[in-house]
Amino acid sequence: MFEKCGTAVDIIGNEMHGESGFGEFSFCERFSDSLMHALPVHSRATEPAVELGEKRGVDVEGLLWIEAVHQLEPAGERNPLRATCLHERMVVLRIIRAGKIDERNAESLRTLGHAAVFVIRDDRNDVGTQDSVLSRGNEGLKSASPVVGCAGSENYDFGLHRDTIADMKEVFKRKKILLLGSGELGKEVAIEAMRLGCEVVACDRYEGAPAQQIAQRHYTFSMLDGAKIREVVEKEKPDLIVPEIEAIATQTLVELEKEGWRVIPTARATRLTMDRQGIRQLAAEQLKLPTSPYRFAGSLAELKAGAQAVGFPCFIKPTMSSSGHGQSMVKKPQDLKKAWDFAMEDARGKTSKVIVEGKINFDYEITLLTVRHKNGISFCAPIGHIQIDGDYRESWQPHPMTKKALANAQSIAKKVVNELCGKKGRGIFGVELFVKGDKVWFSEVSPRPHDTGMVTMVSQTMSEMELHVRAILELPIPEIPCRAGASVPILAEIKTDNPAYEDVADALKTPGTWVRIFGKPSSPGHRRMAVALAIGKDVKEARKKANAAAKKVRVV
Repeated sequence: MFEKCGTAVDIIGNEMHGESGFGEFSFCERFSDSLMHALPVHSRATEPAVELGEKRGVDVEGLLWIEAVHQLEPAGERNPLRATCLHERMVVLRIIRAGKIDERNAESLRTLGHAAVFVIRDDRNDVGTQDSVLSRGNEGLKSASPVVGCAGSENYDFGLHRDTIADMKEVFKRKKILLLGSGELGKEVAIEAMRLGCEVVACDRYEGAPAQQIAQRHYTFSMLDGAKIREVVEKEKPDLIVPEIEAIATQTLVELEKEGWRVIPTARATRLTMDRQGIRQLAAEQLKLPTSPYRFAGSLAELKAGAQAVGFPCFIKPTMSSSGHGQSMVKKPQDLKKAWDFAMEDARGKTSKVIVEGKINFDYEITLLTVRHKNGISFCAPIGHIQIDGDYRESWQPHPMTKKALANAQSIAKKVVNELCGKKGRGIFGVELFVKGDKVWFSEVSPRPHDTGMVTMVSQTMSEMELHVRAILELPIPEIPCRAGASVPILAEIKTDNPAYEDVADALKTPGTWVRIFGKPSSPGHRRMAVALAIGKDVKEARKKANAAAKKVRVV
């Protein structure tokens, strides 16, 4: 049993937006250090806490959710809301409700917060005997002892701030998100969704995938199993179905969307972008965007004819693949059979087709993260990157471009994203482009956070994952500031079912450097297991720091 070490401490911040808008009420609670891992950053405490509150006569009308939002540091001179010893911490509990918050219902909300504390600790059945303050309801808190350094409840300052925000009640309604694919990008999406009060259910083809480790619930099955996807959807009844990988049973998503389920960004976008043939024909033939010369092949004979048409060297890619799987560059006709066999064996999905692309003489390639949200389109600063065999090995932001090249890139990205989204589609897209001077060619697009965009975890005030979540929840996206940053993936080159990481501490000695370990439970022999991130006074310095950090960390 965890030990609770204190009572309500102070009002951290309160807001009330309009007479019929929403109110935000926050207060601190002191706990022993041992409780920290048990506190959620989501709202699973809400419904049981309401039940307790109603039993105690608490005013719960209009409640939206209760959330443990963040933890303050242990005792220290610079911490005005400090615990009494180094083994205690302060935790802020936030209550969101519709309607006005004032002195008349503040005590009710504080009592409701205490109920949430006991739900989090999972000892709510004994709450009547374990907490005399809660058992006495609102009146009990008035007599609660103040914590050292903080005022008693009779001196709380509510400091209400008024503003009118349209439709705020709907914006803050809790959503259930079903993730189809739970890798490192899905994990960051799950974290951002939970920070906004969402419930996350994570699915992946292997047990212990990164996002599964933090989700409220998870399922393990092949994302190409349409029947299983439907079974989970009908069981969980999610508000949003969020694909996070390419290889998914897209026809099932199309059918579910027709039945009224919400697929992010749209089922059509997921279907088209999963298949290189679909998205290339959309871009080049329907939207008339500039692309590399290409052909499609469903046999070795067709591949030979296609390669002859586009010329050598050429690139052979499965129409369903990602992260370089099944991709190769062919310099002479004698190597085509080897490339065909590799594409068939290593593809993420089994379409039995490849795209043959001619080589473009470009200066550099970029990812232009493009966000479709309720107010239109927003662009992140361009991300430069290096790919080897189709797999990203380094990215940086911002990548310098001429004004005309940037305008051309944004025009192409906007056309593709708007076409894929239609009127209601929402989310972030990673649009890959080739650039030479002011000329820009469309390459590919991913309707989800992009691996090269992991740099945004340090280079932007809002990462690509936060932008994705904000967009699909219909939340505002203001300007997206950017500073010089870089990312370098850390690969495992060994086969292991128990990965460990050497010299992480050494990699983190340099200021402005981070290492994010994804938590993948195993490596088949070549797998992205972590990423080194860095910021600098300019991109050159950031890249140097990120590369140095990545080289120090070894997967063993």
